[in-house]
Amino acid sequence: MEAKPDPLLPYPWQQDCWDRLHRQKMEGRLPHAILLQGVIDSGVDRFSLLLAQALLCESPQNHLPCSHCRSCHWWSVGSHPNFQRITPEVMESGKLSRVIKIDQVREMMGKVQQTSFQQGRKVLVIYPAEVMNPNAANALLKNLEEPPAHTNFILAANNPSRLMATIRSRCQKIDVPLPSIKEADRWLMPFIQDAAQRETLLALSAGNPLLVKQWQDENFLDEVLDLGEKLLQVREGRASPLQVAAQWHKQGALSHIAGWWRWLSLDIKAKAHSADATKALLRFMDQLLVARRQLESTANPNEQLLLESLLIDWQNLRP
Repeated sequence: MEAKPDPLLPYPWQQDCWDRLHRQKMEGRLPHAILLQGVIDSGVDRFSLLLAQALLCESPQNHLPCSHCRSCHWWSVGSHPNFQRITPEVMESGKLSRVIKIDQVREMMGKVQQTSFQQGRKVLVIYPAEVMNPNAANALLKNLEEPPAHTNFILAANNPSRLMATIRSRCQKIDVPLPSIKEADRWLMPFIQDAAQRETLLALSAGNPLLVKQWQDENFLDEVLDLGEKLLQVREGRASPLQVAAQWHKQGALSHIAGWWRWLSLDIKAKAHSADATKALLRFMDQLLVARRQLESTANPNEQLLLESLLIDWQNLRP
């Protein structure tokens, strides 16, 4: 039977961050605005929600939500009167918007100005905070400059450098780290028994066990392990770049481009390439980084065309 993470506990490698914040709370030094910084799939969103629940809990146990009080009950049914969360909206097409809009921030702040239920603390979470458009960011900034009483803002970001500098300067920054490779491997053991497979998957995920677990939950492990073989097939003309691009687009362009970059990084380290071949591969890795930034931005590129272009360039790559 799988050992599932306790939803009321931070991941083991997040414990230091958790303890630091709750020491500040106990000492009355908790800032009104916190910026949690962690890469995509680092668990920073989960951490922000756990922190919010703990701050709202009426009877915390060892700095953790008690899960029994009235506040925790409201939380469990998704209707806490003193909690607000902003994420990108679902558009009519069914896809998530790439930005958080000013109307969302205004609506949230309008609720904040109302009297809190039973004079309790209010907690607001924004994730991913860096996708606020300029108008939304400016609307938030006004409230950070003159914060409402008994209100905590929790901003969680995967790419905090994209946040306005004036917003970052008004928040206490907390880095939510990834675990060491040993910690990641130990955490994954109950889910993936094969040690060699764990090693390969952690290499492809840049040491991110939560991403590996996500691949497993989405029945994506075989595709990830197959990534290197697909790249060889395209390179040798045994697979069509267009067909592979269509498959990867359905499964997630960003994860494949990130995995591709890591696969090349491992390949360069593991094999004795010529100097010219190494330079060519490094240049191509730069292309992958540019593509990844495009996908993570608000530019809204055509993901399948982007993959097709990369795979065609990969097939034609010559040292």
